[in-house]
Amino acid sequence: MQNGSHFTQIEAPRPRRLRRAAGLACGAVSVGAVATLGIIVTGGSSHRPKLLPVAPASQSVQVTTAAAPSSTTTAPAAKTAAPSTTAAAAVLPDGSALPVLVVFDGTTITLAGSVPTQADADMLRALAEANSQSPAGVIDRVVVDPRVPASVGVRVIEMNAVRFSEGSSSVTPGYAPGLNRVINLMRAMPWVTTLVIGHADQTGGSSLNLQLSQARASSVIDYLISQGISADRLSAQGVGASEPLTTQNTTTAWALNRRTEFVFYGIFSRTAR
Repeated sequence: MQNGSHFTQIEAPRPRRLRRAAGLACGAVSVGAVATLGIIVTGGSSHRPKLLPVAPASQSVQVTTAAAPSSTTTAPAAKTAAPSTTAAAAVLPDGSALPVLVVFDGTTITLAGSVPTQADADMLRALAEANSQSPAGVIDRVVVDPRVPASVGVRVIEMNAVRFSEGSSSVTPGYAPGLNRVINLMRAMPWVTTLVIGHADQTGGSSLNLQLSQARASSVIDYLISQGISADRLSAQGVGASEPLTTQNTTTAWALNRRTEFVFYGIFSRTAR
């Protein structure tokens, strides 16, 4: 934890058993599920690899890329039309609702998925803008669908976060400011629970990558606990290299995949407000 100019790295050299906080659908979120949203993720820096379609073979919908809007353009893109009342609500194989997706990518925030009410959509956008590291335009593709439960998760992908070093699960001083944004949100919404998903790049063996990704998720949880977040509100899941943001074989691409992501549950809860 930070203490003046000193920082103690948090190591998790071995994976721990998955901790399930109340109400968390651990293991329910996958890149295939993200792909079913038909999301356009912005390209960002020209020095960073483009995001590639990474949906499983069984998925017919893929994540695509698009150029980031001009910094002078702040108006959101037109929202996707509301789904037909006869269509089935978007669900995962286990029956839970498909999480809403928030992607922070430099000067762009992309929102996609379905929420129960327009008030939820407005709150999601306000939270995303308030938690952006810099002023950003919003690509808003959120759909209001009353059939979506208030318990639907919100998955956050931070393209600009500090990544883990190769083979390491240490939370470094550079990573702490990004995690502090998570801490601030959880303090402001004490009913929210969080699933931390650990990832590895595609350079190691599958067994080692799975162990390393779990260690990264656990290390982040240790940091959150050290800052006063209750362990009962947190759970960890490692997915190895199975959900890459890019499949390019470059050192920059590998670094991009060494990350953690967060799925917040309870943000739209009515009873907790």
